[in-house]
Amino acid sequence: MKRKNLLPLLLLFCFSTAAFAAERPASHFHVEMKYSFTNAIAASNTTTEEIINNVKSTVQVYTFTIPFFEQAFKAKLDFSNNPEVQKTSFIVPASVPAPCKSNELKLYDAYSGGRLLGEVADDMVLHIHDFSAAAGTSNIRFEAQCKRVVYANQYFRIVVKKEAMPAFDIALSVNGKAKASTEEVKFTDQDMRFKLAGTATGNKNLFLRIIPPCGMDCKRTDFNIDETVKSGNADFYTCDVKGLYDVKVIYKAEKAGGGSFNEPVSVPGWVNYSFLNEEKQHKAHNDKHLAQATPGKIRISPNPAKDVLLVELPVTETNAVSEVRLMDMAGKTVLVQETNSAVFRINVSGLAKGTYAVTVLFEGKTYTEKIIKN
Repeated sequence: MKRKNLLPLLLLFCFSTAAFAAERPASHFHVEMKYSFTNAIAASNTTTEEIINNVKSTVQVYTFTIPFFEQAFKAKLDFSNNPEVQKTSFIVPASVPAPCKSNELKLYDAYSGGRLLGEVADDMVLHIHDFSAAAGTSNIRFEAQCKRVVYANQYFRIVVKKEAMPAFDIALSVNGKAKASTEEVKFTDQDMRFKLAGTATGNKNLFLRIIPPCGMDCKRTDFNIDETVKSGNADFYTCDVKGLYDVKVIYKAEKAGGGSFNEPVSVPGWVNYSFLNEEKQHKAHNDKHLAQATPGKIRISPNPAKDVLLVELPVTETNAVSEVRLMDMAGKTVLVQETNSAVFRINVSGLAKGTYAVTVLFEGKTYTEKIIKN
């Protein structure tokens, strides 16, 4: 009698035990790494299988290329922990929450042990705001803990490559004359004609920037160096405006993760140039009256004017940038330009006839004069 009663209980116990085992959670650990605010110009990622600490593990490999003038790869890294926890029943598969409500995430600079790079508690994302790695290979380990017990590791390899230093063997000539010094070169009453010759640098991100007298008809222009060299001996830039011209090497490239490079760089074998194109008649006139100029006042001629104004600051020379504004009598700004010259011109041919105020902001001081446009 008792044995007959125990048999159903025994069967129920075996069935319950099997069902419990089938419903036991199985965690699938998955970590994503995202990068932003980098100084890299190229990025790629792959995965590989390696034996780490006697365990076959997946390594996520990220390769970054940095410009030749950068010393290390820099970025903001975000590591997100996305555990996928499932339970399987005999009837309906269902998702259940992660088994640990007190999560700790840590990042180390080695696959085993190593220096702690960052950590966060009770969160699913770890932010590393100032990650840096020199050219070469760096191994890092993302570690997830539950109540101080490590339940999973994810391994990453950061490979940093650096652009080769460009071979810079080019020559700049202006008006048919080659230039090879940092000194300011002067021309008188000539159109400025720039030409480039030599050997391609092998770097598509290098540009030559021509900066004409600020605010004039000829705008600042960037020319890809290799394309310009390969195009032949034709003049690649011409301008007839009088004033100071600057020529610099610029690095332009999109950054991996957003943003871009657009900045002057120093390259072995190249110097930045300045060329002054001036008019003889104005130079003689300026030298005579600038010594007698009234302090705190600017000279504007002709006044009234029809096409072009000649503005002269009460200094003999300057390298500082001045801001020039023209406003009508209603106080509306109709023209804004910049200049780094003590003597410069303003094209007013497009303005309506009337009276205007010319204001120059220079070295913390403000100069204002009225002019009449015919």
